[in-house]
Amino acid sequence: MHSSKTIDESSGLAKKPEIITFYNATKAKQLMDEQLQYRATILSLPKNIKTRLNIYGYKPTLQVGEQRVRASGRCQFCDRQRDRKTTKVCTNCAKLICRDHLVEVCPECFSEM
Repeated sequence: MHSSKTIDESSGLAKKPEIITFYNATKAKQLMDEQLQYRATILSLPKNIKTRLNIYGYKPTLQVGEQRVRASGRCQFCDRQRDRKTTKVCTNCAKLICRDHLVEVCPECFSEM
């Protein structure tokens, strides 16, 4: 097959070689598999793309350590007098955190925690 220059009849007017149609049918999906699995986890993906991914067997799953989405509210660590509103949440417990209490950590330091 690899050395053959046989034209695949199912390619119609495009007249693609069999090797190209075989590659497109098998290997291309394998190369895209990781990307498609990741796309299925994106919550804000348009509905038509979610539907397509569902058809091809990529179900959305919440991964460990993924930030949960939560509406805005009062910071859990501020006094009630300050009444700081925020949409930021802790990646572990999903508590609301304002920018004053948010601690940014690099990936190396985070892995050491």
